[in-house]
Amino acid sequence: MSDLDHLAGAGIDRLLEGAPIGIVALDSEGRVVSANHAARVMLSCDQGEPFVRYIHQDSRERFDRLVAEPRSSVELQLALDVGTKFAEVTCIPVETGDTVLFIADVSEKVALSRQLMSTRLPSRRLLHALQTANTTMGGYHELIGVMLEEEAVVAGERLTVIKRYHKEILRSLETVDRLLKMERLGGKRPDATTIPLNRKQVVVIDDETAIAEFIAELMRGMRHKVTTFADAGEALAFCIENGPDLHLVIVDHRMPVLSGTEFIERLHARHKTLPVILCTDDASLSSNAEDLTYLCHKPLDINELTRMVGELID
Repeated sequence: MSDLDHLAGAGIDRLLEGAPIGIVALDSEGRVVSANHAARVMLSCDQGEPFVRYIHQDSRERFDRLVAEPRSSVELQLALDVGTKFAEVTCIPVETGDTVLFIADVSEKVALSRQLMSTRLPSRRLLHALQTANTTMGGYHELIGVMLEEEAVVAGERLTVIKRYHKEILRSLETVDRLLKMERLGGKRPDATTIPLNRKQVVVIDDETAIAEFIAELMRGMRHKVTTFADAGEALAFCIENGPDLHLVIVDHRMPVLSGTEFIERLHARHKTLPVILCTDDASLSSNAEDLTYLCHKPLDINELTRMVGELID
């Protein structure tokens, strides 16, 4: 497939070819004219193919709107030979009459978002307990209503029974309150040690800000203090300066300028005892407990990551 010659001046085609996001040029009929390296790797697209064939059926309508009203971005599901991916696609028209698509893979962000949402859903056990408490309250409330309707003045044994029913309603309300508090605390019974006085300090580093924030939110849910960075160089300076006060670093492997492995090497040259979790899709790497480097393989599994964090610093 040719370079993006019709879009670029001298030397610019090389820059576009090496861009970290996919760039695809379409003709007026929506066929692929050219694509850079990132787009070819992501889509395996062929010159002359209608680009719509790479769009999942569920996203076809949004893609049509995007092309009809360019200069905007939309999240689309892609249908590929290896399965499906999610991408943020920006559409820009050019003077040649072609359309240029900028395609950023956001599959990992979408997967993490869905995992976080699923962890927030109330458990079946909780829903059953809440329904039981609600049924109990409703039953006693109905009995009290019937007894009050039968007598204009309530006294003696009838009043005693109504008071007892009222206590049962209050007890059920307390149960509901306790269940909801436990759910907010991740299923743990609230006690004096639920929120530690000396919370652990975690640093999260990922050049994709959305993913860094997802992981940070997960750590906050575990009651840790979190500092996030999108720039590995800034993160390294912070970690070197504050190393003795830190308990864990979570860093992405593939980042521009400074990779995760380079980051760990420089960090451990100054702070050898600070544990680091490297998030990577490189199957050839392995954990090295000797220098306190641990691997969490991509696509990230929230359960695996929280388990590792718990074992390392809790």
